Amino acid sequence: MKRLVHLLCCVVMATLLASCGEENKVGSDKILDFKEQTNDRLGVTTTTEAAAPATTVAGAPGKAAVGAPTTSAPTSTTAAPTTVAPTTVAPTTAPPPKEQAFEIGINADNSGTSQFDPSASRVFKGTLVRFVNNDSVPRSVEEDRGVFKSGSIAPGATFEYRADTVGKFNITDGTRPYAVGSLEVLAR
Repeated sequence: MKRLVHLLCCVVMATLLASCGEENKVGSDKILDFKEQTNDRLGVTTTTEAAAPATTVAGAPGKAAVGAPTTSAPTSTTAAPTTVAPTTVAPTTAPPPKEQAFEIGINADNSGTSQFDPSASRVFKGTLVRFVNNDSVPRSVEEDRGVFKSGSIAPGATFEYRADTVGKFNITDGTRPYAVGSLEVLAR
């Protein structure tokens, strides 16, 4: 009988030592693969399961000792998943965005670029053309035949013209007759 108990103890010890080897893994790498789960779980509140109690054994670190007292780390529990009702956010009253426009800059004489930039432009009929005063003094934009005339445009301000008439138009800065450009409006 003593022999049977001794043999049984040896088998248990060998099993414990084999299971504590350095090459053994606990768990699965699939738990760390979040890519597949992310799309299905977007917006879902989740919790994690409590970890299995950790057991430490007196003796050599990382090795089991037969007959040595063991201690267990305290376990923690997690709360049950909760669902939060979506909240409604009141819409803000932001100013409407500026309409997309073709911009022509009105520049100073010493800016290193032409007074109208670009100096020759082509747009389709119906395009909004925005003249932007990039100079430090008021400027203006006039079409030679009077199709449009901006009046004074303050520094940093704009003048907009809806290009509804097909044709080629010569433009001038009313404050500098030598500052000229052209705007061609094409039918679609």
